[in-house]
Amino acid sequence: MKKPTLEDCFFIALIYLDEFIKRVLISPFKLYTMYDYWSHNRAVEQAAKDAQENPPILPKTPYESN
Repeated sequence: MKKPTLEDCFFIALIYLDEFIKRVLISPFKLYTMYDYWSHNRAVEQAAKDAQENPPILPKTPYESN
């Protein structure tokens, strides 16, 4: 097996650094997206529950007789 040169070590370290930075920088965005989906789903669930407990009263049309 050939001994790696300084240039090989540099490029391997650069690849690892690139992957590390991408994963570190994407983490806050992923966490924010997960929180956003979670809070949206909670709001939809609450709105559905409220609509089921208190159904809206629709106005009568002029064609209906009293």
